[in-house]
Amino acid sequence: MVWYGDKRSSKVVISRWLKANGFKIHGYKEDQSDSMTDYYSPASWGGIATKGNITVVVDCWSNDNSGKPIEKWVGKSVASKNLNKIKKLQAVANCETSPDGERNSAREAIKRLEETEGSQASGWEKIGVHPVYMANPPHSNWHVEIDGKLAAKGNGAFQFSSCDYVGYHEEFDWKTLKFADPEVEKNYYDVHAMKSLEKFRKFTKKLEKIFAEATMIGKGKKTVLNKKSVKKQKTVKEARPVGFDGEVKEGLCFRFKDLPNSEYRGLWFSGVNPIEEKRKGTVFQVKNIFEHSFNSLAFRKGLKSLETRGRFPGKNIRKEYFKECLKRGLVEFVEVVDSVVEETKEVWK
Repeated sequence: MVWYGDKRSSKVVISRWLKANGFKIHGYKEDQSDSMTDYYSPASWGGIATKGNITVVVDCWSNDNSGKPIEKWVGKSVASKNLNKIKKLQAVANCETSPDGERNSAREAIKRLEETEGSQASGWEKIGVHPVYMANPPHSNWHVEIDGKLAAKGNGAFQFSSCDYVGYHEEFDWKTLKFADPEVEKNYYDVHAMKSLEKFRKFTKKLEKIFAEATMIGKGKKTVLNKKSVKKQKTVKEARPVGFDGEVKEGLCFRFKDLPNSEYRGLWFSGVNPIEEKRKGTVFQVKNIFEHSFNSLAFRKGLKSLETRGRFPGKNIRKEYFKECLKRGLVEFVEVVDSVVEETKEVWK
């Protein structure tokens, strides 16, 4: 799992390369950190960049802002020439000893001055519009759109965080990703940063190839990706009801048709109540049976779920309690078999 700080730095690295190559970077925030006041606010990027008919989207799992206006809150402002007048009128309006007529007149005069030319009421101001883009396809953390259609997608956009430190070197060029003096790169002190830079160069070459083919769409040279339905077969485990011969033995599989309520206190294992609805229908298997000298037959660590929803809450069930469940019709015995099912998935091809 990628640390969020490395993810943020990797996105900033990508945005700097895109900006150096003529892309418009949307949602970028400069580094506002101040070591003198111990204030940390690193640079960040929203993940959208555009250039002509090309849109690059990085780490955007939804497109809620696609095409929506960008708004900024603007506070109330008053023309400078009216500030002194308003200040004097406010003193009259707030004076409790002044007559009500004078106080009301002062409030009306303040309102008129606030609405004069050069003044502005508080509210949201539209400063731009978000570009139209799609969310990243499943299992991808970046993609490229050409003319609003998906052209390429992939992973590996979060492994360039160390390049951020290289970029501060005075001889480093973000457009070519090279140093002005080749000797600087050979003798660079951070080997890990150089490895990260080499990965980023390979990543940018892939993007450059996609950008170069952008103008060839519709000329038989390049086709965009389309969402297609693909049918696949997979093997799943299926529980089928079987009869019970009355003998509890190893390998026996069963599930609870209904879960006992709190009056059956013997079915509260290890202080956990198995009433939870998610336990209903889970298949368990008897692994081992132990007989205690002072207790009746018990299943000790003997119930293991064959599904992915976790283990049964308890480690053992006393025989008498299990028989009580059988008596009340709460248990159904099953056999687990492999079954082939067909599923349809939508993929980009």
